[in-house]
Amino acid sequence: MKNNEKGITLIELLLGMVVSSAIFLVAGSAMAFLLGTSTKNRLSQSLEQTKNDIQVNMGNQVRWADKIDFLGGKLILDSDIYEVIDGQFYKNGSRITSSEVEITDFSVKRFATVSEAPNQANGSGLSGQYYDDKNFNELVLSRLDKTVDFSWGIGPPDENISADSFAVRWLGKVEPPENAQYTFYTTSDDGVRLWVDDKLIIDSWTSGGARQESGVITLSTGKRYSIRMDYFDDLGLSETKLYWSYKSVPKSIVPATRLYPSASSVSVEISIGMRLKGAKSVEDTLTLYLSPRGGFVGSIQEGDNASPGPSNSPILIQNPSPTPVPSATPIPTP
Repeated sequence: MKNNEKGITLIELLLGMVVSSAIFLVAGSAMAFLLGTSTKNRLSQSLEQTKNDIQVNMGNQVRWADKIDFLGGKLILDSDIYEVIDGQFYKNGSRITSSEVEITDFSVKRFATVSEAPNQANGSGLSGQYYDDKNFNELVLSRLDKTVDFSWGIGPPDENISADSFAVRWLGKVEPPENAQYTFYTTSDDGVRLWVDDKLIIDSWTSGGARQESGVITLSTGKRYSIRMDYFDDLGLSETKLYWSYKSVPKSIVPATRLYPSASSVSVEISIGMRLKGAKSVEDTLTLYLSPRGGFVGSIQEGDNASPGPSNSPILIQNPSPTPVPSATPIPTP
């Protein structure tokens, strides 16, 4: 009787081992990928938690602060101090971030957000931004000025500003009452520049006693044109005025009823870089755009990123999106 049963040949055995190895390699690679993805997600979540904690803690403090300063790497919000010590983020000497996260950068910049105010039926003046230096770095206050018609003498324009070496920038729109060629005049002690419809028509950016300058531009009724006037005081007396004349209307101060302010606020940009210890490729940056309740931003040391001085081009309009404040998360115990 013939036996039909066959044993496993060497070739079949080797083939089976090859197939099994391939399956093992595929499964192992898949498992390693899943584990790597899971680890990366966990590390990323740790950074997100740290960003969340800082945003909650600092965001509300900035919004409710009456004054902000950034000196020597320390952010001072009224009586609260935020700083980085040995790669960790501290508030008033207490660590507020996970020990797994290293803070790699902490910087603060100042800017003024400027946008066109809601449409008004009647003019009310221009937005005045007052700086405690000549180069438009130390923005102290913003207010509505009905006209530009100031003779401060040897005194300051505000109690929070020095009597010498200050600057003012007025922003808004001007609405001409009729189609005509308009002559704008400035009287200033010291320097002044004037843009109308984004055109520089007066440029007298030098120190010196009170002097009159003028520039001509054609404007049409029914339109509102952008207007910007920059002024700086050096030493001694300070004075600045803005006039116009057209057709049969003699030289006179540009009235508030023909001026429309821009909406502006003093803000800061806070940037905090971070990465996970032992995983330097996992890094992120938290950026906050915030405005203090008191509207006062004091000394901001920006180092190499200091704000530039006045230029001959129209002001850069910045309009960052507000940063939402999420709910706080617990700080992990190291």
